[in-house]
Amino acid sequence: MKVLQPDWPMYLAGAYNDIIPGTAQTAMYIVGGVEIAAALIVLVIPRFGSLLVAGWLGGIVASLIIVGGYGDIVLRDLALLVVALAVSRLAWVQPTVRGDHDHTKSIGGGVAATNGSAAIQTPNGAADRDRVGHRVAG
Repeated sequence: MKVLQPDWPMYLAGAYNDIIPGTAQTAMYIVGGVEIAAALIVLVIPRFGSLLVAGWLGGIVASLIIVGGYGDIVLRDLALLVVALAVSRLAWVQPTVRGDHDHTKSIGGGVAATNGSAAIQTPNGAADRDRVGHRVAG
């Protein structure tokens, strides 16, 4: 099997080819353009782009299952789908450039100080745990 396969339409399921206008080769050129656009969206808007890529990979997996005979590629794309979902999770946990510093409200919870002190909210209260035992005697 060649790594650089010139016959990309063989990976397109007939069911998909029936609903896409034009030839299978044209559809694969469009697929390539969509994948490049999805990569750029992940770069600019990772919270949305990673979910877009996960959905796209789900469609690819479905197509390859319909075509049959590409179990190794199906497993690879399923792994990439899991990675895309992990990127989405990370993108939601990390603060954005626009100053969204209270990221604990969306995912992960966080622990706030109940004794009136100003504790930094972090996912799962990691900073509060790290400060225990490191107090300066005063």
